[in-house]
Amino acid sequence: MDMIPSGGANSRSYDGFQNSQLPAEMRPAFGALRQFCMSLGGNVIEDVRPHRVVFCKSMNTRWFADAKPSDDDPGTVIIKIRTGWRDPIRTVRMDRSGPTQEIRDAIAAAYDSVR
Repeated sequence: MDMIPSGGANSRSYDGFQNSQLPAEMRPAFGALRQFCMSLGGNVIEDVRPHRVVFCKSMNTRWFADAKPSDDDPGTVIIKIRTGWRDPIRTVRMDRSGPTQEIRDAIAAAYDSVR
């Protein structure tokens, strides 16, 4: 998979995150989620953090998806989806099969809503 640089001012890479934080069986699903988020627009920034990856429209806290491996289930990824600054954050679980159409629709709607 092509390397997409992190949008943050840190030196963390997705490859490093994937190798150190993701169980091998979750790498394809997380990769599919990542690819989907990055395909939403040319202004998507990937911010790789120590235990999660955040997808943003800008680095000014305008994130729309925050994904991390579950602490209690190695076969699950927890995704927080935010549509707006004051809107409640929706939390969904993604399993090994990757992002469902419902998850994709929710993330796409959040991307469209975040200014």
